[in-house]
Amino acid sequence: MTADNDTLHDLAMAQGGILFSSQAAAFGLTSSRAARLLRRAGWTAMYRGAWAAPGKDIDLRLRLRAIQLQRRRRSRCTACGCTASR
Repeated sequence: MTADNDTLHDLAMAQGGILFSSQAAAFGLTSSRAARLLRRAGWTAMYRGAWAAPGKDIDLRLRLRAIQLQRRRRSRCTACGCTASR
């Protein structure tokens, strides 16, 4: 599966305008290719591995949301998808 900007944008919009490099990698993009594609399309790097969609205001709320999403993604079991809190 390969990604284009529309696919990545749709995924990010479902997450409040946030995309993670690991998600782009799931579509077969290397980290350098993903960074190049996202920068050309106007995305902004918030911190290592987290990108804000073009036009998103990178404020404290968006940064905290990215951290929240990233922690939630890390706490999921890779075998069944359940969370560590269950």
